[in-house]
Amino acid sequence: MSPQCEHGGRFYKVLGPQLESLDQRDHLIPADVLDAWFPPPFSVIEALCEAMPWLARTSPPTHAEPLASALGEYLGVEKECVLPGPGSSSLIFLALTRWLGCGSEVWVPDPGYAEYRHVASLVGAQVTGSNLWIGSGLESIQQALRSGHEFVVIINPNNPTGWRATSKELIEVLSTRAPTTKVWIDEAYAAYVPEVGSLAAWAATQRGVFVCRTLSKSHALSGLRTACLVGHPDELDSLRAFMPPWSVSFPAQVASIQALKELDYYRSMYAETNRIRIGLASFLSKSGFSVLASEANWVLAQHPDAERVISEAERKEIYFRNPRHMSSKAWTGAIRIAVRSPNETERMKLLLSDCCLPQPHVAVR
Repeated sequence: MSPQCEHGGRFYKVLGPQLESLDQRDHLIPADVLDAWFPPPFSVIEALCEAMPWLARTSPPTHAEPLASALGEYLGVEKECVLPGPGSSSLIFLALTRWLGCGSEVWVPDPGYAEYRHVASLVGAQVTGSNLWIGSGLESIQQALRSGHEFVVIINPNNPTGWRATSKELIEVLSTRAPTTKVWIDEAYAAYVPEVGSLAAWAATQRGVFVCRTLSKSHALSGLRTACLVGHPDELDSLRAFMPPWSVSFPAQVASIQALKELDYYRSMYAETNRIRIGLASFLSKSGFSVLASEANWVLAQHPDAERVISEAERKEIYFRNPRHMSSKAWTGAIRIAVRSPNETERMKLLLSDCCLPQPHVAVR
């Protein structure tokens, strides 16, 4: 087993071994990661620029207490129900290495965000999973809950398949879980799909149910790393004791708190993201790709010559994600493309037009 999980980010090599070529950043299109294509609002940049010399040299609030308060207000829960952390992957490592051990029975979506399977395997857990595809996801989750797994992961909406469920649908399914089953609900991309809602407020009143939220993708703060876990205060305290002090940097705390005040800005960006995604999906469908449903900030497509498409794009510094590492099964012919800016999307379309052979038309589903 690899000591590290496979992720996107092949574009980093263009920036140089010590990031000495950051001036090349505007020439590449990092569509192999799901970072926001839009910038943070101006008020976030202004807050950072004004205070950065002081923020850079000053220790932040030890346990990100101001951030916990702001996140609690944003999610509609008390701050005691919020455990801030430096990104959702950090929280995954913190929780799963504390809760799971050799022989723990874990269910994760397959395909799905690979970090869950990776960390569970590192501690010796027995990992199983099944597909979260459109039309079959709720049945898969309900079966997992009834099978007595110790730990069940739900990614809503699911990366990369695009499956999603409403909060009401999930609460109905979760009502059947055994009291000994912990459930982790990953809402990393929920902000892009308002119909999904959030189970954060509900999880705060439950034992054994946790919601993970991140501002990385939804609030254009991937480089600053801010996330939180929401759950019952008593159960979060057992994790809080193992969260290192000063885990969330001062710039990240200041930027995140300001970003949470700019809801109208982000809503407009989500709407524009949706418009770009629909256009890209339509283009891909007409260009010979089989396009799978997604309502967040990516398009998952299949093409018989996917590897060549990905390779030719990379030669032009356009990076797409081969999602094979997001599944335990052999998975070929798939490409995940992040939604990028309108100008970058046009560049991607030109590239795809040049390197894709005509294939039978498959309509967008």
